[in-house]
Amino acid sequence: MQINEFFSQRSNLTQGDCDRWAERDLGGPVRASTVQGVTSYTVEAVEDDKGGVMQFRSPDDALDIGLIQRAQEAYESRFVPCPREAEGGGSLTGLQAYIMNNVGGVSAYLARDQLRADDNRLLRVTVKDFAL
Repeated sequence: MQINEFFSQRSNLTQGDCDRWAERDLGGPVRASTVQGVTSYTVEAVEDDKGGVMQFRSPDDALDIGLIQRAQEAYESRFVPCPREAEGGGSLTGLQAYIMNNVGGVSAYLARDQLRADDNRLLRVTVKDFAL
């Protein structure tokens, strides 16, 4: 649903346009990522050895690269991907395109039921681990 909403606001651009752009820059086939943002469209490389992710955003929702770099310094690049603008100026018909490494794992959003199980035991452990 979020993917349809994202492209319904852009009559001059299709999901296929973004997928082809991403396939060119990531060097192989892509698929929509499992979790999508409200203001972006995200794809990931199908082949594990490519490991790339590309995210498309409107200029109004552009990423603050400097802020992300500071988070990366604090939490390491293993946990915080640092995006860079895509080839060709990073723009596709009015969208900003960013490439980043796929940090892997399961998103907190998809794991929320497990994190909250047993009176939030795993969630408390996770928060404690991040605090250390």
